This record gives sequence, structure tokens and C-alpha cells, in this order.
Amino acid sequence: MKPFALPAALAALLSALVAFAAGASERVALVIGNSDYAHQAPLANPANDANRMAETLRKIGYDVRQHFNLTERELMRTLSDFADVADRAEVALVYYSGHGMEIGGRNYIIPVDAELKRERDAQFEAVDLAKVRTAIAGAAKLKVVILDACRNNTFLPSTRGGTRGLGRITAEAGEIIAYSTAPGSVAQDGPPGELSPYTRALAEKLEESPDLDVRFLFTSLGRLTEQYAGVQQRPYTEFAAILPEGSLPLGRAGPPPADEAYRVALAGDDPEALRRAVAAFPDHTDRAAAEARLAALEADRFVSAALASQDRAALEAALELATDHEERPALLAALALHAQIDEALGSGALDALDGAWRAAGETHPRRAALEAALPEAVFAEACAKLEGYGLDCPAAPATLAEGAAPVIAAAAPAAPPPPADPLADWLADVDDASLGKAEEIAMEWRQTALAALGHYRGAIDGAKGPGTAGAISAWRSATGLAATGDLTAQEIVALMKQAAPRRAEAQAYLGVMYGLGVGVKKDPEASRRLLEGAAEGGFADARAYLRSVSNTW
Repeated sequence: MKPFALPAALAALLSALVAFAAGASERVALVIGNSDYAHQAPLANPANDANRMAETLRKIGYDVRQHFNLTERELMRTLSDFADVADRAEVALVYYSGHGMEIGGRNYIIPVDAELKRERDAQFEAVDLAKVRTAIAGAAKLKVVILDACRNNTFLPSTRGGTRGLGRITAEAGEIIAYSTAPGSVAQDGPPGELSPYTRALAEKLEESPDLDVRFLFTSLGRLTEQYAGVQQRPYTEFAAILPEGSLPLGRAGPPPADEAYRVALAGDDPEALRRAVAAFPDHTDRAAAEARLAALEADRFVSAALASQDRAALEAALELATDHEERPALLAALALHAQIDEALGSGALDALDGAWRAAGETHPRRAALEAALPEAVFAEACAKLEGYGLDCPAAPATLAEGAAPVIAAAAPAAPPPPADPLADWLADVDDASLGKAEEIAMEWRQTALAALGHYRGAIDGAKGPGTAGAISAWRSATGLAATGDLTAQEIVALMKQAAPRRAEAQAYLGVMYGLGVGVKKDPEASRRLLEGAAEGGFADARAYLRSVSNTW
């Protein structure tokens, strides 16, 4: 088995926790398509370009905001809102398709309501490209502006050099500015109803090689763009002199975060996971399914709470929700018991009260009313028998109910013992403050633990496929839990503790948890003992793990 690298695992854990706390996405994009200009002929393809680019960016891992035909005011508000999102992201990207031009040495993107009769009008009617760059300046790693914005236009027909293309600007640290054509040149819009040549080439390259370094990606677009344009059109890209070290892929292979968020949420029974997916990705195609699943879970919770309380109002409200719910018969039975209690209390008959009292059970909210009525019914029945013998019925004692209380208590059925917690033996030293970190424990660790307990036989690859899901269900059943549902934080801790005595790797992973205080109270002595035991058991990386975690003590 390939050993798990602790430093990478810790980095991933911290990154996931920070991103979750901030409500941030790793990659965010703003996509704008302006075509319906009030003072120019409409452009044929920016809407198609924007749709294709938004679809492509989502496929390669971006959380995308998409807008069309923005006025100057709308464009400024959109940039301001996106700046808040970009400030919490690793990579922030703005893609713009529409009119753009250089005026007075400055580059502008043109809102759909711009008229631009004079050069100075650009300062009031257009949006300086510097404001676009400011909106994404807060991204931690990479800032990207993509401008398919050099279409020919008739704005400022008398302006010297101001009617063709965008001008060259210098990219700042961590920034990339990509133009669909060389500075001062005009880009092709493409055949009506299709895509611009540049956007078509860029989208295809991104989908084909999302992990390609950006420096190779943008410099590889020239030949394909010219092929689609049918004329000379040379894309141009400004790269900052200072870019982050190492490979810089613009996207990533594999499912986008929205798909993964919905997949995980829909596979489990956690309402919060469903709410987070819907809130983070409201336009996703699985939103309706997530909301339906959330409604079903809420109905389950509501029905369970009503049955537990036996409160009549709660039962009636739950029955309204549970039209097809499996617990509907139980709700109807509980409401029928309330009707039986009503009839018994209304009649005062001893047999009816006795039957309702026995059916209600010790925890029913109307048990006390029945117990108060029972002594009176017993006394009334005794009086009726005396009168049948021609004898007078004595006056009822003032403490009739109090005197009957011990008899009623003695006759009450014993309350069932509370169900045993199947995880109790494993959770004695759980640390609530760090319990959430346990949910970020790598899937490789969980697979190793499941394999050690005999539930998993697949490759330790970190991918939660059908084999891993089946192993989790098998472990849950064997532990005395419901077979369905993903692992909670408490269950992950219990799983790792159960597996530790069975396999050296699992013992080492539990030692790391104690050393860092992940899900359990931080205990350096226990961490050292477990990791040294794992080393003696043959796990080669155990001593390296010990050196790493001991640096935090």
C-alpha cells in the first residue's frame, strides 16, 4: 500500500477547514456577455460565448457568476459584489465578451447603454479595465482577466486610434491578462449563432487539458484561433513578471465542486450538507433533487419529534406533511389515542379510563389527567355498588387522588431502559472543540481502518466509490448503527479507534489524531505510544509521523 504522506494530509485538512469557515470557493469566475447595445448594432455571439465559457469553467472547478447585457451601473455593482467573492478565493477570473476599446491611453469595456460621442465620455459611460483588475486583486494566488472584447464598432468615428482594439498594459504580480487578439487589432465575432473563434479555441483547450499550466495554455491558442477565424488573428497574453512558483493550471480535472457537493449531500442524510450545497450552488441542476431530499429529511425529523412528544398539535401538523410517509399509520394511531382519552375523560367511566391509561404509557403528556380522573371513577363505581345494596355512599375524602397515587404508581408498567449507545465505549475522550476536524480525515485513512476491520477489500485510493460506501454500511451495521448514511465525526473517531489494534497503519493514524488533537483530546503520551507501536508493527512512516506531530507539542 502506498504510504500516506502526513504533511500533505495536514495541509489538506487545514485548507479544507479554512475554506469551509470562510464560506469560500477555491476558484471563482465572473462571466459577462454584452451584445444588445443601445447605440450600436447588436453583436452576434457574446451571449453564446458567455454561456460556453461559463459551462466550461464550471466543468473545470469554478464557482461561476454569469451576467448578460449590463449597463454601466449594473456592471459597476457586479464588479463590487464579485470583489467580495474574489477576496476569499485562490484563483479569481473575469471573462468578458463584448465591445472594448482603448481611449486616451486607457482600456475600457463598454456597457450596453454607452453612447460615447466624445472621448471624454468614456470616463462616465464606460468601465475602466483597471476597475476589473481591482475587483479580483484580493485573490490569494492568481488573478486572470480574459477579454474577447475587440470587435469592430462605430463608437467615436473621428477618434484618432480609439476605434480599433485594446491597448497593451503591464500585468502586476500574480496577474494574467489575456486578449483575443493583439493590441490595436480587431477580433472576429464569428458566424451568427455560433462562437467567437477565440472563445471556441479557449473553451476547447480548457476542457481538453484543464491541468495545463496557464503559460502554455494561453500561448497555445494562436493556431487554433486563426483556424476558426479564417483570417489572421493572433491572441495576445500579458503575464506578470512575478507568478506563483510551480505549475499553474487554470482548472482541474475531475468533477467540479458543485457536482461533488451535491453528490455527497444527496448520498447522505445530513440536512446541513444539503442546505450548504443549495446555498453555495443555487443554479445547479440537482438543486430540485436536493430540496426534495431536504424536505423529506425535515418531514422525517418533524414526524419523529411529534411521535416522541405525542403532543396532539404536533401530531396533527406532522400528519399534514406525511401524506406518503411510512410513519403515517403511527401518527394516525397516536391521534386515535388522543380521541380515546377525550372519550374516556368525557364519560368518566372506569373501564374507559383504565383502558386509555394503560394505552397511554408512562410518558404520554395526558397521563396526569388520566391519573387524576381514575380515583374519582373508582370511588364513583364503588358508590354505585353501595347504592345498589341500598346503602348510602360516603362523602369522598379530600385526599382521594393523593391516596390513590401510590396504587396507580405501583400498577404502572415499568419504563423501558434507554437504548444503549453503540459508540459509548469509543467516545469517552472525544474533544468536542476539535470534533469537526475528524470529518476532514483523509479517505485513505478511513479505507485503511475499514480494511483492518474486514469491511473493505478495494484499493486504498482515497476515492469514495461503491466499494467504500458498502464498507461504511457494513461497518455501521456491525457496530449497531443504521446501515444507511455517511460517517459522522463521532463515528469516524470510533472507527479509527476500533481499527488501531488491528493494523499498524491504523494505529499510526490514531497516534496522529492524539498528537494533533483531531476529534480526541490532545495527548502527546498516547500519541507517542501509538506511533512507536506502529513502528514496531512494521509501518515504515510511523517515526516520521512522530517527528512531525511532536513539533506541535
